[in-house]
Amino acid sequence: MESLWEYLFIAAVIGFGIFGEIRKQKAKKGQQDVSMPTPATQPINMPKAKPIIPKQETVASHKARKELEAMQHQAITEKETREANAAILTQTTSTNNNQANEGNSEFTINNIEEARRAIIWSEILQRKY
Repeated sequence: MESLWEYLFIAAVIGFGIFGEIRKQKAKKGQQDVSMPTPATQPINMPKAKPIIPKQETVASHKARKELEAMQHQAITEKETREANAAILTQTTSTNNNQANEGNSEFTINNIEEARRAIIWSEILQRKY
């Protein structure tokens, strides 16, 4: 009989706990619904916006704008050609230096095995230093 009373007591404690949580959640839900803003009943009078009328471009300003665009395009193309010429110049000088270094080299590669070893060692040294 004692175990039955203990079982009922534990069930009652759990039941009251669940009931209390449900009641708290209902109270929170009710508070959230009350705090929601309601829309205004009267419409808000907004001032009417004036339409934006684009200005007509005069002939002189149109010509000036076209000249400015042409000058900018010319400056860009001149800059690109200078950069291209500089790149070509550095490539040619580097190839000339490489060819000069190859002519002064003390090493010769006689077969495929030596070429393979040379490539592997060049990669290793390039990564380390």
